[in-house]
Amino acid sequence: PIAELAMLSTAEQQQQLVSWNDTQKDYRQDCCFHQLFEEQVQQYPEAIALIFDSGDTAQTLTYNELNQRSNQLAHQLQSLGVGLETIVGICVERSPEMIVALLAVLKAGGAYLPGGYIAAKYRRHGDNTMDESFFPIVWREDGYRTPFLQTYS
Repeated sequence: PIAELAMLSTAEQQQQLVSWNDTQKDYRQDCCFHQLFEEQVQQYPEAIALIFDSGDTAQTLTYNELNQRSNQLAHQLQSLGVGLETIVGICVERSPEMIVALLAVLKAGGAYLPGGYIAAKYRRHGDNTMDESFFPIVWREDGYRTPFLQTYS
């Protein structure tokens, strides 16, 4: 049958299935992601760090711009008490603001929980109330997609 005919030679199969998928890489274990990011900021401050294309418009941020915005939010999070073992919910659409928020939470010393998980938790509760003991701080969007911090303390 035609289904048994090989579409690729043995060499092509080896290349596509093994060689191209050999992506094993050793990463540094002596620092956190946000610290590696800050090293990139030092080396390439004006290089493009983020490109976001929503279909309507494209937006870019340099490493320096992304670092400044995430530092600003990280300081705000710390002033609200975010630190070790503080979980910050992030309920925003995929956007540059989401990346800023992820970096900021890490820089503040907290941990983030993505919005999809939070939405599922809402559904399990059967209403739209936030579990205040589990999510003391949430970075979310209002009806106009403007991100803001909401605290539950």
